[in-house]
Amino acid sequence: MDAATWGLIAATFVACFVEMVEATTIVMAMGYTRSWRSALTGVAAALALLAVVTSIAGYALERWFPEAALQLVIGGLLLIFGLQWLRKAILRSSG
Repeated sequence: MDAATWGLIAATFVACFVEMVEATTIVMAMGYTRSWRSALTGVAAALALLAVVTSIAGYALERWFPEAALQLVIGGLLLIFGLQWLRKAILRSSG
């Protein structure tokens, strides 16, 4: 594997780790304030729904859309969201 692949793996791992910490914090907050049973039931339901949606969406994206079109759409969305976050960061730092 080359350096670009390792960089992609590292960036993906860090992003997933951040999201995991955020989700864990929400589940812990709900468990402490409400009940652990409802919090863990919500986690199980969310994981099941995520697995179903990911399977269906992954199959549909792989079979029905050309790779170049997906790259264009996803790249455009990343650019739009990235520019919005950059604008917010500039406004935040300027006071």
